[in-house]
Amino acid sequence: MNNSSSELTRPLTELRDDLLLEIENIPDEQIPQLLQILRLFRQSQMTNKESVDHWQKAMARLEKSDPIQRKQQQQKLKQLFKSWNELDEEQDQKETWEIIKSIKGVSI
Repeated sequence: MNNSSSELTRPLTELRDDLLLEIENIPDEQIPQLLQILRLFRQSQMTNKESVDHWQKAMARLEKSDPIQRKQQQQKLKQLFKSWNELDEEQDQKETWEIIKSIKGVSI
């Protein structure tokens, strides 16, 4: 399959047909792995969109706050991301993210 930019301008039906043809050429024993890859891809696209939406909402809230409050919130976010970046384990970062998402009144 060619990855040129011209493929992006082709009709969606043609792209779907190409995708189906590629899938047909996958050996049966590799179908479960392909399915997993496709599901992960779809989930990552949804997660990316959600992250952008949450980020935009947080930035809008910061912009609407008064200057003193905005500075305090910026400092808190800076400290949060700095401490989060210093965590050793990816699992620790995921657990911290889940805690942050569960706190009422916090929008990131």
